[in-house]
Amino acid sequence: MEKKDSSLTKSCLQCKGDMEPGRLMGMKFISFVSDSERNKIIGKDNKVAVYRCKKCGFCEIYAQVSP
Repeated sequence: MEKKDSSLTKSCLQCKGDMEPGRLMGMKFISFVSDSERNKIIGKDNKVAVYRCKKCGFCEIYAQVSP
């Protein structure tokens, strides 16, 4: 699987709205956090890439492949 470039604008598969890149964060509960907010909270890199539709909330999750 190719690494997804978060600088490209993605369209939602459900409603064609704009997707925003982010991460899943949490211990007991998992929450979506946009990349801009994540950088304020924590500096760790995660092993998955997540995109959430700004319009309907649909999420796409991709495993990041190590080189």
